[in-house]
Amino acid sequence: VFRSSCPDCQRETRVLNALYPQLDPARVQLLAVGVRDSKAVVERFRDRFGVKYPLAIDPEGKLSRPYNIQEVPTYFMLDAGRIVRYVGHEETASQLLEKLNALAGR
Repeated sequence: VFRSSCPDCQRETRVLNALYPQLDPARVQLLAVGVRDSKAVVERFRDRFGVKYPLAIDPEGKLSRPYNIQEVPTYFMLDAGRIVRYVGHEETASQLLEKLNALAGR
């Protein structure tokens, strides 16, 4: 979960861009959700920062309510049953890859 105006989210885009090509799409999917940003704002963010991974929008912040998201960026890792197994902030690419591999059973 990110906001286009968030400096930490902008920096984390580099981490996710580096991580994305290392993921096995048959085992792990990456999706970043722009919370409280319009489609146009998310598209500008994608273009400005060269985002290589899929982006979605949540302009009304509906996703943040049930998960009580207080800060961005926030990472969620779900297992195959879509159960949240990890929630965290500002990870390095290697830390995220390690957590994703553990979740994928690698």
